[in-house]
Amino acid sequence: MNLNILNEFRHALYRCFESARDSLFNCVDALLSETQAQSLVELSLSLFFERKWPSLYEAFEDGAVDRAELRQLFAKYAPHQEADSAWLGVGVAASNIARPQSPTAEGRGCLFVHNLPECSKPITYGWQFSMLAVLLKTTSSWCYVLELLRITTEQTAAQVAAEQLAALAKLDPQRMLVVADRYYF
Repeated sequence: MNLNILNEFRHALYRCFESARDSLFNCVDALLSETQAQSLVELSLSLFFERKWPSLYEAFEDGAVDRAELRQLFAKYAPHQEADSAWLGVGVAASNIARPQSPTAEGRGCLFVHNLPECSKPITYGWQFSMLAVLLKTTSSWCYVLELLRITTEQTAAQVAAEQLAALAKLDPQRMLVVADRYYF
């Protein structure tokens, strides 16, 4: 790994934060390094989080991120295919985060649950997200996530994916090969 590129990326990421920059940036480092945290208080115990635990709450409450600049940053540093390839492989997927015990959570919707054992209602309540990722030719368990957006109850997964792909097409002139499941057709 080239440390100059990593340093350049980290400085650009810091500039994407519009307010509460230091706390948000420390939070990013803590999230990347702390694998066992089960709460914000435990996350604040990371060696990379230099503040006291209440600043995590402040960062998420007062912090703001320039999404357009963040999208440009991730597109700029996306791993591209070999020089002989004219295509950028992109995968799009929608996934659910179930929160059936949170009736007061804002924006919660009714979600279909796949592959449940026999039950009377294959639904739950929670949020849905759309992920856009670069697909590489080399086989790996790792992928480069370009963007993760929440799918509101007024939108469909296909609408959000179309917006994500249109925004990526403006940033990266390379032709895209999009991989999606039948859910998007």
